[in-house]
Amino acid sequence: MVLDPLSALGLCGNIVQFIDFGAKLISKSTELYKSASGASAENLDLALIADDLRALSESLADPASAISASGRAMNIPPTNNELRIQVLAQKCRELAEQLLDVIESLQVRGPHRRWASFRQALNSVLKKGKLKELDERLQQYRNELSARLIMALQDQNSMILRNLYELIRTSNRFDLRQREALAQLKTDILQTAKQWRSTPPIDHENVLVPKLEKMAAEGSTVAKIQTILDGLGFQSMRVRHGKIPDAFATTFQWAFAERLPESNAQNRLHEWLMSESGIFWISGKPGSGKSTLMKYLSDHPKTAKALHSWAGEKQLVIGAYYFWSAGTELQKTEEGLLRSLLFDIARSTPELIPKAFPNHWNEQGGISLSRQNLHWTNSELSYAMQSFTEEGSGSPKLCLFIDGLDEYDGDPDATISLLKSLSGRPNIKLCISSRPWNQFEEAFGQELGRKLYVHDLTRGDIQIYVHRNLHRNARFAKMCGDAPQYKELEREIVEKAKGVFLWVFLVVRSLLQGLTNADTFRDLERRVERFPGELEPFFKQMLDSVEDVYQEEAASFFLLAWHAVEPLSVFTYSYLGEKDPDFAISMDIAPMDEKDLPDFYDQMRKRLNARCKGLLEFVHEQRSDHICYYKVDFLHRTVRDFFRTQDMAKLLHSRVRPEFEPLHFIYKALLCQLKATPQNTHRLRADNHAGHLIKDLILYVKKCETKPRIELEADLDEMERVYSYLRELAQRFSRNTDYSADSDRIFAYDFLTLAVKSDLVLYVSHKLSLEPHRVKQKLRGRPLLHYALQPSPRPKVVEILLKHGADPNQTWNPRPSSSVDDELMLDEDDIHQSWTTWGLYLHWLNNSYATERGTEKTGSAKVRFDVLLEMLAYGADPYWRNDLYASVVAAIEPVFSPADISIVRDIVSKKGSIWVRLSNWLR
Repeated sequence: MVLDPLSALGLCGNIVQFIDFGAKLISKSTELYKSASGASAENLDLALIADDLRALSESLADPASAISASGRAMNIPPTNNELRIQVLAQKCRELAEQLLDVIESLQVRGPHRRWASFRQALNSVLKKGKLKELDERLQQYRNELSARLIMALQDQNSMILRNLYELIRTSNRFDLRQREALAQLKTDILQTAKQWRSTPPIDHENVLVPKLEKMAAEGSTVAKIQTILDGLGFQSMRVRHGKIPDAFATTFQWAFAERLPESNAQNRLHEWLMSESGIFWISGKPGSGKSTLMKYLSDHPKTAKALHSWAGEKQLVIGAYYFWSAGTELQKTEEGLLRSLLFDIARSTPELIPKAFPNHWNEQGGISLSRQNLHWTNSELSYAMQSFTEEGSGSPKLCLFIDGLDEYDGDPDATISLLKSLSGRPNIKLCISSRPWNQFEEAFGQELGRKLYVHDLTRGDIQIYVHRNLHRNARFAKMCGDAPQYKELEREIVEKAKGVFLWVFLVVRSLLQGLTNADTFRDLERRVERFPGELEPFFKQMLDSVEDVYQEEAASFFLLAWHAVEPLSVFTYSYLGEKDPDFAISMDIAPMDEKDLPDFYDQMRKRLNARCKGLLEFVHEQRSDHICYYKVDFLHRTVRDFFRTQDMAKLLHSRVRPEFEPLHFIYKALLCQLKATPQNTHRLRADNHAGHLIKDLILYVKKCETKPRIELEADLDEMERVYSYLRELAQRFSRNTDYSADSDRIFAYDFLTLAVKSDLVLYVSHKLSLEPHRVKQKLRGRPLLHYALQPSPRPKVVEILLKHGADPNQTWNPRPSSSVDDELMLDEDDIHQSWTTWGLYLHWLNNSYATERGTEKTGSAKVRFDVLLEMLAYGADPYWRNDLYASVVAAIEPVFSPADISIVRDIVSKKGSIWVRLSNWLR
């Protein structure tokens, strides 16, 4: 069990308690000696005092663990002050032993009169000066602790202070209420520590200790909350929201009006927001502005005002999720939907987190910040959602906006079933949007008062958009004046749009380009007349207008954007002019100069516009963790859908060289970018430029591995060389600065171990066939097979390792040597034991999946079971057991179905007889 990041403060509280207890004890002893009657001594229970003292002494045990645990949370080495606090705790423990010796000498035994005997024993102790010496040492320790604690809370390099600031910073990021309490506690402790040093300790025992304990406890709670929020969140969670354009000024205001435009019908959307539950469905044609409307609604303060009327006295929580078929897996799956919504709910109601996530909350007495690799099962996420939406006195009212159901990567019926299940609870309602597919029409379109079609309601909005954008052009404003023909031109655009905002955007852009070219009014009319009424013919028209000299490169641009898992950096496209097919290997490792980026962006923007005619565009992402602020993406989902049709795919491939493989090119371009990474502590972090590139490289290697025609061996050898060079550089920084390479999961591993963890099947097989002895290597005392099994098994890599001689029964000590190894789920007692790789896999199964027994076996559950069988086939000990598990079957019985357990029993039984014969033969 990893201690919480403020455990050092808890240790300080224990020291304060001990010092004050000792001072009280000595003061009371002196008072008793001066007493004539000894009445107080009759009530003196020395045995009870000894027990209390022993308990305090135990609380000071292993102070190094508390200090190092706080440091491990952020990979911060303890300062001299904090090391001295650690030493002080040990000194206090030694002093506690001496006080216990004194108490032992005062115990009255035999028939002597109690008071006389006690006074006589106390007199003997006082004559030796023992109590005076102990009292002086306590006073010395009090002064030192106070000084050290004050300095630690004022030293910007202190791990206590930096952990505290990290808690406050992350609380601000998550907008948690606890941030003010933590800041106030820090101020209070500083003031109280100064007072505690300057006045008698008895007056402050009940002031400083509770505050230290409160800060440690509050810090631990906040760390848990933050860790669960970190585990729910994912990097791309807000990306789609940021890419959706904001509503044009004064458009969509009808959403909050009493009457709808065009029909003048009652606005049931606003009425639903204010008072109704269930589902409201927003639909419309492709490009009609559904996502923009959903973003407008979820972000607008009038929405919150209307929903407060519905929530009444209960707390209101608004959550939003935007499916995106062009994004990462979590942006288009049910897991991503649930994690994103649960993040919004949990952030707003952190007090409900322990109930919603009992397993993750209760298993961890404390957690290192943002390092816990939380694993979520579908049952856990569903349980949490059910827990948050249960009706009760403390439960909130939830309104969830879910956009783009048609972009869900899966069976639409599964999404429909999930949403209907959620909407059936009294405390929750859903505003959803999608294209008007038959499944969604059938499920959500049957109630007239619970749906709207955006393209039927935006005529006025389109009119505003066309008029304002054209009249902002000085030449157009000067040409038209009050001439009726220009108003007729605007009216024609609105009519032809048929409610499709994207079509209007493209037409207005074309007109503005014409005005730049000094078009006459008749030229503008011809542009509108010739503009196709549907989007697809226009896209084809734009593609055909690309100059012949750019045709091949334009096709390459579109193919790269089409195959990209998510929008690629503009750097990726800059390598399209390379003639050498091995350009990624021949390029030197040479860091770029970030000062040259503005000119580079300007050149690439011009190249993109000339070749793609606005169908691909620059997307600006001002992020400190990337060198490149620009990515390239399709203008709209309809453009991407157009290029992904069979006819367009055939056309694009016909315009590029036969050997051009988009996925392989993306990998090579990313490797070039890694070689050009600035070599400084900021850019070499896992959460920065180098880390993102390595993760992307691994992603595209895995995709390339599925393409038989792509040969990767030379490319991967080069990636290993570059990675190893940067890793050594990062480790050099960690020795000379406060940068910690170990804090970055990427550079914490050698490349082979990283490949094993990343499931790079072909590379691991290639490397072990050349260097078979490396199957025995360890990193931080842990074998490669362990890294192939944690935090979830990679079956093909496991099989390769076992075939090359990896031993599942290899014994090793799992005690973590750094914060990157936090997936073991062992508590403090168990982590000190020796485990086998096989035993830890069984323990992981038991801890992670015991709640899923009896549910339908998913693909991942089958993988876990197949890996278990594979390990048994390669000699995993069928008789394995330890203090936690009586047998292999006992470990996995809560995890798998009775049929699976029966299979394992048969295997263990057959293998058992072989083991018995073998052991008899060995004897």
